[in-house]
Amino acid sequence: MRLRIAEIVLAGAALLVAAFLTWERARGRAAPCPIGGGGCETVAQSRWSELGGIPVSVFGMAGAATFLATFAWRSALAVPARFTIAGVGAVFSLYLTFLEATEIHAYCIYCLGSAAAWCLLALLSGAETARSSAAATTA
Repeated sequence: MRLRIAEIVLAGAALLVAAFLTWERARGRAAPCPIGGGGCETVAQSRWSELGGIPVSVFGMAGAATFLATFAWRSALAVPARFTIAGVGAVFSLYLTFLEATEIHAYCIYCLGSAAAWCLLALLSGAETARSSAAATTA
């Protein structure tokens, strides 16, 4: 149960960060950078801030909302679905962090926090999947 609560909290945090970044972008503003240096604005204005004309934060919102929705899904597929969603989110976030380091040469603290949340979600949902698989084989 604690594992699922941790997943819900992390996915909620990822959703809130993505929603905040999407809101700020819709208002035509870069998110205020709490650590200074303008990294958030540089990242937000980079060509990698959109995918197919859609802000990447929208994909983050969709992923986190879908992840959270799987908790209402009463199916044996809910656990592996969470692991898949979290895995895709983690890989995509790590790719974006790689771009921050190699192409943009700036970091956004919100993006880094989101990437950390997605990586932790992948680990926790992987543990949940392993636990679920072990329980299924002993039953």
